[in-house]
Amino acid sequence: MRSYEVLVERQNGHFRALIPTLPNVVAEGATRDEAVVNAKELAQRYLLNVESAIIQLADPVFRSEGLSKVEDLLAVAGLFSGDEAAMQQHIEDIYAERRRQRDEAVLELNVLEVAEAK
Repeated sequence: MRSYEVLVERQNGHFRALIPTLPNVVAEGATRDEAVVNAKELAQRYLLNVESAIIQLADPVFRSEGLSKVEDLLAVAGLFSGDEAAMQQHIEDIYAERRRQRDEAVLELNVLEVAEAK
């Protein structure tokens, strides 16, 4: 059995629960507990349709040059100086796309739930 962190937020009089480590697992409820229960059920259905894998990645290119991780970070730390606004916009674009994907998945799951109920 695995444990997952659930984030719960209140929006417009209802509660929304999401599991950050499971893409597209976002559920709503009239109460906090209902939203959490709905997220748990949604997560269980989601996990029935996916499988996990573990990959290994090679060390960064910096490592072949004999630099330590601290030196690597210091070497690249100043590369984005002056680009703060562009970086902030990029991050906001990523979050907006992530929200769009979640909303799309929730809508799709709601349609499936309605179809299953019939």
